[in-house]
Amino acid sequence: MLVTDTVLEDISARPASLADLPVLVALCNSTTQHLYGADMIGEERLKSVLSHPTIDMGRDTVLVLSPGGDPAGWAYVENRHPPYVVVGIKTFIEPEHHTAELEDALLHWGIQRGRELATRAPADARVSAGVFASADDTLKQERVFAAGFRKVRHFFRMAITLDEPVAVPPLRAELRIATMAPDLRRAAFYACWEAFEDHWGAAASTFEEELPTYERWLATETRYDPGLFFHAVEGEQVAGLVWCIAPMDEDSSAAYIDTVAVRPAWRRQGIARGLLLHAFEQIRQRGYSRAMLDVDATSLTGATDLYTKAGMVIIRQADLFEMELRPGEDLLNRG
Repeated sequence: MLVTDTVLEDISARPASLADLPVLVALCNSTTQHLYGADMIGEERLKSVLSHPTIDMGRDTVLVLSPGGDPAGWAYVENRHPPYVVVGIKTFIEPEHHTAELEDALLHWGIQRGRELATRAPADARVSAGVFASADDTLKQERVFAAGFRKVRHFFRMAITLDEPVAVPPLRAELRIATMAPDLRRAAFYACWEAFEDHWGAAASTFEEELPTYERWLATETRYDPGLFFHAVEGEQVAGLVWCIAPMDEDSSAAYIDTVAVRPAWRRQGIARGLLLHAFEQIRQRGYSRAMLDVDATSLTGATDLYTKAGMVIIRQADLFEMELRPGEDLLNRG
């Protein structure tokens, strides 16, 4: 299925390749510069995304050129997490070429490719496609609705300015804070997996199925610093964690709080707050003046309230839209 098979007659389209990385990054960043005044990604991170073993760039990407031959937009689909019941569709369009027709064409291409990828999932499982659209991107939201998606969730980007030392409360006596180390990795990955098992959208997969995803992430994340991965440890178990990546592509003065997680048995004990504030202070001491994170606006753990009380503010919102690609048993947590 090609974008040129749709209603657009005067465009050309082809699969993207890693040789196109500068163009793809520029298209991604022109989108977010237009919306937020900030870049979203650099070449190394996008290369890591597109090099994932589940992505076939010849079939899972498309680069669109304007009639004059200029890059107008691109899209890719991803279906990387077992049991492969969610297909993500990502579209990026140069603002001057951002029309309903081109957005429709890229979405239609993504939907068709998503239906092909549905065969990876268990035969009796429901498969859905997901699209994120900024709350500020009215045109994209309208076209996603028109394509048959429904809005299912809101997510916030939150930020804090770290211009003063952060007061860090102590954890209870049985807990110690440890940074990432080889002998802690498996326990840390397990804690992260278990902590998100009961969250909305979590797929029914085993830890052993997800373990390669964690391992690959650390192996390919060029900004990975074990000294910014903080864990609350009790005995030999990791009770909770805060993982940070720095610097951010969109702001070299900021660190990104990639993951905040506490296992169910250790929740409501101040662990998330203590680790988060500890992370803020460590980030500040390394010379970063801001920290940011993304959060499910209706997280079952009340994460948004936690971050607000820690001094963070909402700076933007993205909405998640969903479309059923194939009916069947829903393997996602909807609680």
